[in-house]
Amino acid sequence: MLAGDKNHMRYFTNQISLKFMLPALAVLLAAVNVTQAQTLYAGSLGTTPDSQGWIYGLLGAATKSATAGSTLFDTTLNNTTQGGWTYDPTPDLNHTNGFSVSFTLRVNSESHSSTNRGGFGIIVIADDLRGVELDFWNNTIFAQSAGFVHAEDTAFATTGALVNYALTFQATNYVLGANGAAILSGPLRIYGTPAGPLDPYAIPNLIFLGDDTSSAAASINLQQVALIFPPALAINPAGVVSWTGVSNQTYRVLASTNLTSWTPAGTVTSPANVIKFTNTVLQPYQYLRVAYP
Repeated sequence: MLAGDKNHMRYFTNQISLKFMLPALAVLLAAVNVTQAQTLYAGSLGTTPDSQGWIYGLLGAATKSATAGSTLFDTTLNNTTQGGWTYDPTPDLNHTNGFSVSFTLRVNSESHSSTNRGGFGIIVIADDLRGVELDFWNNTIFAQSAGFVHAEDTAFATTGALVNYALTFQATNYVLGANGAAILSGPLRIYGTPAGPLDPYAIPNLIFLGDDTSSAAASINLQQVALIFPPALAINPAGVVSWTGVSNQTYRVLASTNLTSWTPAGTVTSPANVIKFTNTVLQPYQYLRVAYP
């Protein structure tokens, strides 16, 4: 159950050098368990997240329903209402290797009585308890500081259309992308202990989506959530780049001959989790990297 204002329930065409680029930063491939990349929630299945492996908690009056390939979640009846989903079990979230949480979201409406709170937010805590909480207003997205006050923010219209966000963890910082463009970044934080009996910020490998405050409310549509790790790229057969990723996610392939200037080589989406891209622009030698989103 949810309790308190900041608490949640647990939840080389010739020697090609291959790299993976997370938004705004190229990250060298590390030894990661690429089989963990997965879709965590698919609205296309016609069910809410708690029917797809998430734990749902609620304090007060909220509504949730599967509609139009997404989940409609509404806590606007009363600001004191809190509720949301925690994914369980979450694979190891190692920000040194890097990972992204992709989620497609539309804020229908949001209200708040405190400039330090938002009616809908996402909390991601890595395996060493470093993480970030982002809150969504109608026209702003902001991070919570370690003291749970309004920190770095960006002006961004969250209403009107579904937006494909990607929250990427890097060695010391996070980057939030929206429809493929970076819009907000800041440090990963060790959060303090909030008032109340539950402390989600002390739970490693946590992903939470919902309304975690009694000082704000929102109505949102959530279409999908996916967890994406840097994939190991391979060439087999010659000219075909393949990797294990997340199905139905669009990846961009970039090419370079000098590791400085990168040009788009194409995009690829696959209904399966084995992604393949055929490189048709061959050079004497070439570097390739894959970007998401």
